[in-house]
Amino acid sequence: MQQQIQKRTNYSLGINAEEKAKEILQTLGFSILSSRYQLGHGLEAGEIDIIATNPEKKLLLFIEVKKRKTLSLAAESIKQTQMRRIYYSAEIYLSKHKEFENFDCRFDAILFDDDFNYEHIENAWGL
Repeated sequence: MQQQIQKRTNYSLGINAEEKAKEILQTLGFSILSSRYQLGHGLEAGEIDIIATNPEKKLLLFIEVKKRKTLSLAAESIKQTQMRRIYYSAEIYLSKHKEFENFDCRFDAILFDDDFNYEHIENAWGL
């Protein structure tokens, strides 16, 4: 029972972090196109927490949001396997949304600690 409550609490905190990340992006001039974009199921499934764009800059962002006790733990929690899945999902997204074929794409991370201090890492990875 305790583990179930912890999972629900972690899930709720993750949703809160994603909402705060969207607010941050909007203050930076980005429009949110999608939240929790999911492709497939099982081991090859990929989920992109936020997809955002700034049409004036012709920029499309694929953003991973992580919340952990510290910012460094949040950064460390993004693993290579997850990066590959996000990259793969981004490729599929782009194949379905030809309107972005002339946009620069970037993989960012927005990290939160327990106090909701945050760090926005531009170009967090590229594959």
